[in-house]
Formats: sequence, structure tokens, C-alpha cells
Amino acid sequence: MLHINRKTEYALLALQHIHLRETEKASITSTREIAGSYHIPYPLLAKVMQKLAGKGLIKSIQGT
Repeated sequence: MLHINRKTEYALLALQHIHLRETEKASITSTREIAGSYHIPYPLLAKVMQKLAGKGLIKSIQGT
């Protein structure tokens, strides 16, 4: 059986959410939106998203 840690699970959920939003023609989504949709703690997801952006898997922009 495959065991993945919580951060990996959150990263996969975030990537899935971003992919689904892109297929709906909504190109921008926020970390807060993803965290709220999947009941993920925002600070932890923000760190995961920073790592994904650092590796070039997602593109991040500064919010308002």
C-alpha cells in the first residue's frame, strides 16, 4: 500500500483543484479558496504552495 504524508496529499489536492479550475476557464485561484474547499489549514497549504511554485509546478502571483 502506498503511504503519502499530509503535505504531499495537500499538494496533490491543490494541483487537482487548479487543474479543474483551468478546465472551467477560470485561470486564477487562491490558496484561501483551495484551503476552504478541502478544509486544509491555510498556513500549511501556503507553505506547500510556495514549494510547488519554487519547483515551477505552478505559477504564483501576488494578491491584493
